Amino acid sequence: MGQDLVARCMDAIEGISVGLATSGTTVGETPGLQALQACLADAQQSEQLANNLSAYLTQLLRWQRTQRLVGWSTPVDILRRGIVPSIIGAALIEPKATVTDIGSGAGLPGLILAMVPYLGLVTMVEARRKRASFLASVRRELGFVTQCAVIHGRYGVEPMELDQGSVLTARAFAPLDQVLSLGNELGSSSIIVWGGKHEYRLGQVLGDRFQLMGIVETTEGKNMRWVRIDRG
Repeated sequence: MGQDLVARCMDAIEGISVGLATSGTTVGETPGLQALQACLADAQQSEQLANNLSAYLTQLLRWQRTQRLVGWSTPVDILRRGIVPSIIGAALIEPKATVTDIGSGAGLPGLILAMVPYLGLVTMVEARRKRASFLASVRRELGFVTQCAVIHGRYGVEPMELDQGSVLTARAFAPLDQVLSLGNELGSSSIIVWGGKHEYRLGQVLGDRFQLMGIVETTEGKNMRWVRIDRG
């Protein structure tokens, strides 16, 4: 099953489209995409990723029997709408960057990003107890003690120490202006948000402090889209 997951991810990467606002930058010059392609092409890294994805999906399906962690009920839907989009989001993140995933839910994208070997520490913040317990369980199962951390709490309510300057990722967490404000508080160099419903508001909320730097999507269209915004 794991190799099938990786094969699907590789197919998605082959059909990826990355557009950057910076003039003169092409798809092949995007460091995150280059690193992601190299990871999936490497036999050892690909095998490890396959094992981790398979273990994650097995755990998620087991927990889904009693807890509603995601809105998708079949492995195919979880793969297509959860795992593959999380993998392609890594194309917008610079190698060795640390990541703070706010409102991590079932670990999409946080746990999946933690499986990408060229990224730094991924810190997942989740306010809901059952989802935080799931994240901690998978972290133990995969032996990801150094790759990721889980914080159970609500940012701005409970005290927590987050990595200043890390890349901030958010999927279905809050309105875009609130996510950008949070990224500003954390000193995040880049903020990466799930782009479908945010796209039409970008021009309204970016202002002078932020710059649209990149959009990554697959051939399946804008429902598979991440938007990268850098602080000015």
